[in-house]
Amino acid sequence: FGELYVAGLTGAIYRVVGTGDTAQSQVSTLSGQCLHAHSPAAGAALSTWPCIGGDGQRWVLRADGSLYNPAADRCAAVDAATHGTAIRLQDCTGLPAQQFSATQDNELRVRGLCVDHSRRMRRGVQASTCTGIDSQVWLLTPAGEGTGVTPPRNALDTRLKRP
Repeated sequence: FGELYVAGLTGAIYRVVGTGDTAQSQVSTLSGQCLHAHSPAAGAALSTWPCIGGDGQRWVLRADGSLYNPAADRCAAVDAATHGTAIRLQDCTGLPAQQFSATQDNELRVRGLCVDHSRRMRRGVQASTCTGIDSQVWLLTPAGEGTGVTPPRNALDTRLKRP
């Protein structure tokens, strides 16, 4: 797995694992929910769901910025560059609606907006104005084999102490 160490504004050091064109990751929230595609069909809305390590929860943040789900052979895409717009699976095109970037604050940004979720389980994922709230924090952890891995329950589990 590739590893990237990122320093947050508070001085915390974060380890991002699984970036690159082949390493599969689970993309999880601070509350331990995972980014989930319930269906591999084009147009399927993404949501958060308890992390089970299934195919709908395996993602690759590729070098071109696309957030790719190998099982669906599709990419996450934002419907429009406006606050509150849903994020769905679409055929991979490389267009700006599919170009995500991870920030030092563990945000995933697309078209100037942050990927956002509700703190409640099984809620839709949308693009929202970036405000730095917890629902805009995402952690990438290696996707496990078989039943998968359960991501950390809170951010303290992923922060590394400074030397």
